Amino acid sequence: MRKILLYTLMTLAAAGMASCEDFLTRDTYDQIGSDEFWKSETDLELYANGFIQKMIPGDGTITRGDIYADYCAVDIPTDLLRPDGNVSPDNQTGWAESNWTNLRRVNYMLDNMHKCKGRVSDEIYNHYEGVARFWRAWFYYDKVQTFGAVPWYDFTIAASDKEAMMKPRDSREYVMDKVLEDLTFASTYCLSDAKFTKGSALINKWVALAFKSRVCLYEGTFRKYHSREPSSDKPWQAEYNADNKFLREAAAAAKEIMDKGPYSLVTGDVKTAYRSLFTSAGLLTQEVIFGREYSKELSAFHETSWYYYSPTYGAKIAMTKKFMNTYLTTRGTPFTDIDGYQTIDFIREFDGRDARMAQTVISPTYKMKISGRERLYSPNWKVTRTGYHPIKWSIDDDADNVLSKAASWNSLPILRYAEVLLNYAEAKAELGEENLEALEHGLSNLRRHLRNIREVWGLRPVVALNRFTSDTDAEIELVRRAAAETGAKVALCEVWAKGGEGGRELAKLVMEEASHADPAAFTFTYPDDMPLADKIRAVATRIYGAKDVSFTPAAMKTLKQLTDEGCGKMPVCIAKTQYSFSDDPKKLGAPEGFTLTIRSVRVSAGAGFVVALSGDIMTMPGLPKVPAAVNIDVTDDGKITGLF
Repeated sequence: MRKILLYTLMTLAAAGMASCEDFLTRDTYDQIGSDEFWKSETDLELYANGFIQKMIPGDGTITRGDIYADYCAVDIPTDLLRPDGNVSPDNQTGWAESNWTNLRRVNYMLDNMHKCKGRVSDEIYNHYEGVARFWRAWFYYDKVQTFGAVPWYDFTIAASDKEAMMKPRDSREYVMDKVLEDLTFASTYCLSDAKFTKGSALINKWVALAFKSRVCLYEGTFRKYHSREPSSDKPWQAEYNADNKFLREAAAAAKEIMDKGPYSLVTGDVKTAYRSLFTSAGLLTQEVIFGREYSKELSAFHETSWYYYSPTYGAKIAMTKKFMNTYLTTRGTPFTDIDGYQTIDFIREFDGRDARMAQTVISPTYKMKISGRERLYSPNWKVTRTGYHPIKWSIDDDADNVLSKAASWNSLPILRYAEVLLNYAEAKAELGEENLEALEHGLSNLRRHLRNIREVWGLRPVVALNRFTSDTDAEIELVRRAAAETGAKVALCEVWAKGGEGGRELAKLVMEEASHADPAAFTFTYPDDMPLADKIRAVATRIYGAKDVSFTPAAMKTLKQLTDEGCGKMPVCIAKTQYSFSDDPKKLGAPEGFTLTIRSVRVSAGAGFVVALSGDIMTMPGLPKVPAAVNIDVTDDGKITGLF
């Protein structure tokens, strides 16, 4: 038996050696040369989609990439605490040869995709060139944030090209100008068809614009608040910084999405809507422009929940008290304006605060489902050093053992419409420029309100114009003229800067107009005995400018029920979009001739009115018929009474 086996092995070996030369010269089938690959739209798509796998950040970057930011506290010493210096480009990782592989992949596509010309439409070709250039901009944005000046490569470096590999850094201005060129091309030529926007997982026109607004705002504000280029310690070069270029590009990119994009803010229950953006199985495409998809069904998991809850895995993250204090009250005032805010205990700290606060960290009412049973869950002091235990990105159900292993399946947003709105606002604020055109566009709201006050209610309106340092004389005058068209007067209000003295002009004007008011001229929008449906219609047509109101069957059923129960004489309150007088968040200003749709109705018995819900809108507790503010007064000796 041994001899047979030995002879068999010798025979196989001899056969192998005899065919060795043939084997070495045979074509391989697990690799495709560039000449064979770049022939179709499918090839472009396959290669471009590979960037998502290779370059899109994972949960480590998305959910805890800012672990060492000043709003986080961690339980381990870091470079930020070293006596010999903070984090700097000199002590960062990310410069090794392997850290430049993705750039080579991108440039390889750009160097070879021309072979598809004539085989695909110009539209498709330009789209995929835009995708590649988007990812090159993504790569360099990350590098510039870390190192400042870096060498710019827009071609594939050959292994033998030592000169190219060892080239010196290009200036930050040059690199970021190239990044801007790439993003401008991507946002111009990337398509916005459903194929490329479905699921918010592919690169498209809106993703490119959103990222452009982020990058340009970052670079624009960096240059505004740094007089010298840190890498060279030289003043910024004028040729790259003319006319606040990056801030203007940030505002323009954001504005294009706002005007033409298909996105809006996620609404719903104010207590849960915000966090749903970060814990949903799929990306909420209404607001999420781009994100990282995970899936339980596809066994695509991440480890965020495990990281947040495990006492032994990684540095433990907690929010700082200073950061938590930045959450406003529901009245829009700073929490730190409350007397004794420093000693308000954890149980009461969340009361009357921005609803996002309790959706970011564990609150006294937070519940976790453990072993199938929902129960109150307190901050875990094994994993938090401040008591503010993050929950924004974690899952509330441990059924899949998400707290003890890498099994989180919620998808993670990267670019959101909310950020686009903030980018626009901040860029415009940083520019601080007069914009009469935008102001004129926004005055449609003011004109409608003034018309309603005078023509519907028979009152004499006064416009309180909060004047800030960036407001110009021309802008103030434009508001005055708009108000004068309806017979209203304007008072400048600078209480924010001057206290009571800053409101003196307004107080005098209010007293003057009140002295000329005719009480007999005042009228209500509708009489108390009008049916509820007609009251809603009166508000919609007389105040909002709608042509009619449409009620869903459910809304009509509830209206009849409320009337039968004796609520028919209650006033109505309509909850709609905050963006205009309509129920459509895409309609801005004061549109005319639309149909207002009432989807549901409910009663706020304590406040004493019926709420009609139009569109998808968060609601807050309503004021009673006699709000507490009515009791505020000033006595003859100048004392204020009726305050809380």
